[in-house]
Amino acid sequence: MTTTPACAAPTVNARLEPTTIERRPVRDADVRIEIRYCGVCHTDVTQTADGWGPGLYPMVPGHEITGIVVETGPAATKYSVGDRVGVGTYVDSCRECEACRSGLEVYKPPALRDPNSRPVIFPGHGSPAGRGA
Repeated sequence: MTTTPACAAPTVNARLEPTTIERRPVRDADVRIEIRYCGVCHTDVTQTADGWGPGLYPMVPGHEITGIVVETGPAATKYSVGDRVGVGTYVDSCRECEACRSGLEVYKPPALRDPNSRPVIFPGHGSPAGRGA
């Protein structure tokens, strides 16, 4: 495992505190990113207040990150070490179903993850409140 500095809410409604977290090893098709910037939005604040149900703590909120690729898995071909990259809200799509092949991962409920990395299934079209993407 790799460790990295982070800011985490140790408990529900707590202020973010500096901490160190463990990150899983890079898988075959993964890239490891040295995060330079990260957005923290209303969704993240809601999560730290258990607004979508009980959270997993300590919680490191934030998504929509940008940074530099510092490691690639052996099957990663699109990005190389040193590339500037950004990551949106949804990760770990299957890349095989119709939604994923069409670039519409947000419409595939198994691909939806909350900031705790738990599967989330919303009503309607797979987005909050069923409003579509």
